[in-house]
Amino acid sequence: PNGILVVEHDSKVTGFIVFEVYNKGDVPRDFCRMMPNSPVSGKWMFTIAFTTATNYENKKEDSQLLLQAEKIAKKKGCVEACVPLSKDHPFKGNGVFEFWEQNGYRKDGTISWVANSEEFIECYFLRKMLK
Repeated sequence: PNGILVVEHDSKVTGFIVFEVYNKGDVPRDFCRMMPNSPVSGKWMFTIAFTTATNYENKKEDSQLLLQAEKIAKKKGCVEACVPLSKDHPFKGNGVFEFWEQNGYRKDGTISWVANSEEFIECYFLRKMLK
């Protein structure tokens, strides 16, 4: 990955984000049937993993981690940030979709994520323009 940010509290990891940077037209190899409503407009950040101790319940604090990753992505020339979220996300009850929407991400199509040779995870494709 191009970026990993870790949050520590009392010398214990309490959250992290892992992301990669892709050029316009490039797609992660484990994506298939990627159907965004419009093409990605340039270099973009793909969030692979995002987790915090609150699992999306403390949206204000959790947002700080995401915003730091976006700053790094912008410095690397990214104009967009994207994240696939499974339609039946395990933290749906904690407001996972609301978290991403409050941070400027919008549903913009769907993708199938290849979990392994026999399993595909149906996801919403969320994206945000980085300013």
